[in-house]
Amino acid sequence: MKTRMKIILLVLVSMIFGGVVSAAGIWGTYKGNNIIRLTVDGREVLVSKDDVPVISYNNRTMIPIYLLKYAGINYTWDQSNQTVNIVTSKNATTTPTTPQVPVATLDYPLLYSNDGKTYLGKLTTNKFDSESVFNEFGDYGSSFSKTSIWNEFGTYGGEFSNQSPFNKFATKPPIIIQNKKVVAYLSVNTTLGNVISPNTLYDTLKNNGF
Repeated sequence: MKTRMKIILLVLVSMIFGGVVSAAGIWGTYKGNNIIRLTVDGREVLVSKDDVPVISYNNRTMIPIYLLKYAGINYTWDQSNQTVNIVTSKNATTTPTTPQVPVATLDYPLLYSNDGKTYLGKLTTNKFDSESVFNEFGDYGSSFSKTSIWNEFGTYGGEFSNQSPFNKFATKPPIIIQNKKVVAYLSVNTTLGNVISPNTLYDTLKNNGF
């Protein structure tokens, strides 16, 4: 009878701990730590497989600083002093600056505003890349973002904006840069010469391995 009770208890303990392990690792692991899913206003933030996700570490939820932008939080990084500074809304500046593009993205075509001052995303078909113009949850692929060509009410996506690729009369549509050189316009205005239509952009990138 005692032996039977021991067997039953062992089975119950195994079931309980087995369930805990399964629940703890529901989103996978990163370097031995459980991944935590991050949402902003109910929308999941998709993290590229090459980036560091949110993890659980020593019973604390650790959120990488680069993910703060999805919550509308601005920050600056001081390399010499190894310091991150969170910029509050009252001190935030709207002055456009040339974006600091990571070295790892230089092989991909990049999209900028016509004056080269506003970064509009990476031209890659990888919808999980946080910088991709096809990541519908990212700054450059969301139909609600001011830096997205898919925002039909924005400067870079509106049908009547002179800086939009969808305006067939636009004279200042976004430019495509690769290896630090302007290689084409992203526009439906074929009179500009070397243009790539936003309507066929995905297929063009896919056919060229991007």
